[in-house]
Amino acid sequence: MNVLPRLIENYNANDILKPDETGLFFKCLPNKTLTFKNEQCFEGKQSKEKITVMVGSNMTGSEKLKLLVIGKAKNPRCFKGVKSLDVDYEFNKKAWKTSEIFTKWILKLDKKIGKQDRKVLLFVDNCTAHPRDVKDKLKNIQLAYFSPNMTSLLQPMDQGIIYNMKQHYRKRNLTNILAQLDGGTSVFTIDLLHAIRNLSSVWDVYVKPETIPNCFRKAEFSKDAMQNPSEQWDEEDLSIADLVALQSSFKKVTNIEASFEDYVNVDIDVPISENPSEEDILSSVLESRGVPAVPDIDEVDLDTEEEMADTDEALPTLGQVSSSINCIRTFVEMKIDVPINVFNCLNDLEAFVENEKWKNVIQTKLRY
Repeated sequence: MNVLPRLIENYNANDILKPDETGLFFKCLPNKTLTFKNEQCFEGKQSKEKITVMVGSNMTGSEKLKLLVIGKAKNPRCFKGVKSLDVDYEFNKKAWKTSEIFTKWILKLDKKIGKQDRKVLLFVDNCTAHPRDVKDKLKNIQLAYFSPNMTSLLQPMDQGIIYNMKQHYRKRNLTNILAQLDGGTSVFTIDLLHAIRNLSSVWDVYVKPETIPNCFRKAEFSKDAMQNPSEQWDEEDLSIADLVALQSSFKKVTNIEASFEDYVNVDIDVPISENPSEEDILSSVLESRGVPAVPDIDEVDLDTEEEMADTDEALPTLGQVSSSINCIRTFVEMKIDVPINVFNCLNDLEAFVENEKWKNVIQTKLRY
């Protein structure tokens, strides 16, 4: 424990970063919670519900790293027509974090840090997915590895940040279900693209910057935590009353007994990596070279694999998008005490669409 203060004393708190990964049953609804909690997730139906999500930030909460999402499919059908995501997306057949994925991710981050003319200290777990030789390729990041037996004690993301993100993600899912039921829709599904959108929004908006430094202090990343050990932070950022009301509403229409706490923690022990076998290494090499791996029998399940379903959604026209923005703006303007950043976001979105319209005008003139 005495090593940590010496490591961080030469770095500004803004330049000390810590990422961590978690498994997420992204399609899971409360009716599956009790079943999932009593079964291990390695292969079969549960594995098809799982992705791995990496979250990370600096000590002050002023810099949240872009989410890394690891799925099972290279080109999920729900990504059809999508050319930009607000997360980094990688894949392998088990949706695991691998040394290849980590190396690609950290080299990209190193380049970004270099463009900002910074030097940062980044802590990672001591596991095979974080190879030691990657340190020699880094110019702007100093890697520090936790001792194997101390990872859980010194993991700020495990001190409430990941839990907080999952709370809000699953609250959003339940709220959407109730809204759709109220609108007369009886079927609710979550595909990978919707999950990514929700995760990114939750991470960006609802995991508050002030939550993050509290978790770093709880993991004893600062002298404040050592001087004030009695200082506690309530990691249940969401109001207990709100959660009880949400759970009560959901139970009324579904008769599901699982608690919201069970729902949030359903994937708490899901494996996100393991020591690779020779078969795993071969599959990873083949995938990186564009050679499709032969799927296991359990890997193909049309009933549970949303990515296998065909989707032919047409690209919305710019006129339709403008009408949708106007509809949202009308909704916002009819509410009281709307934060100014909501209007700022609408203005940014409107400006982006107007710019796309102008591009179309220019291209049309060039054609004729």
